[in-house]
Amino acid sequence: DDLNTENPVVRRALRDSFGYWIREVGVDAFRIDTAYHVPPAYFEDFLYATDPQAPGIAHVAGRTGRRDFLAFGEGFGIDPPGQTRYTRKLESYVRGEDGRQRLSGMLNFPLYAGLVDVFARGRAPAELQRRVQDMVAADARGIDPRRLPSFIDNHDVDRWLAVSGEPAMKQALLALMTLPGIPVLYYGTEQGLVEQRASMFARHHFFVTRRRR
Repeated sequence: DDLNTENPVVRRALRDSFGYWIREVGVDAFRIDTAYHVPPAYFEDFLYATDPQAPGIAHVAGRTGRRDFLAFGEGFGIDPPGQTRYTRKLESYVRGEDGRQRLSGMLNFPLYAGLVDVFARGRAPAELQRRVQDMVAADARGIDPRRLPSFIDNHDVDRWLAVSGEPAMKQALLALMTLPGIPVLYYGTEQGLVEQRASMFARHHFFVTRRRR
């Protein structure tokens, strides 16, 4: 029930399929869901393989004029204060120990943790400061924080307004737009939707605003 990404035939087929969407449809970026279920070194082949019949997708994009093609991963993981397990794991999907580039970036769950801890839960600003310092340190190791998509809402977590109020959300969004990274606005944030994670998958009227009063 899974793809064998160690098999060269499977790898070639995936590169060929993703390359089609770049060449023929004009896709500008890919979000790789649940990237942590694939060995990180796989993405070196996926993006940078030199097979003339099915080149890596970064090469395909470059041939179509998109030399800075974005292929970022999603991998859920938030470190408790003082720990860096998931931060290091995120880094391993962007760059190998030998310095070779892998994915362009990963969704910045560590930064999300700092934003929600400080602005939603009222913890000391030092917690967000630590996350930003981690980003600066990672930059020195070749992990460009400006290439990491950052967010305050997505389908893996409760809506911001389900755990905090609108003033805190505005402060968090200001930080999101100011700190290094690619700001991602999840649908419904602009309407003030308040669902907890479990209810996000239920059907509802999208254009009905559900704001806390």
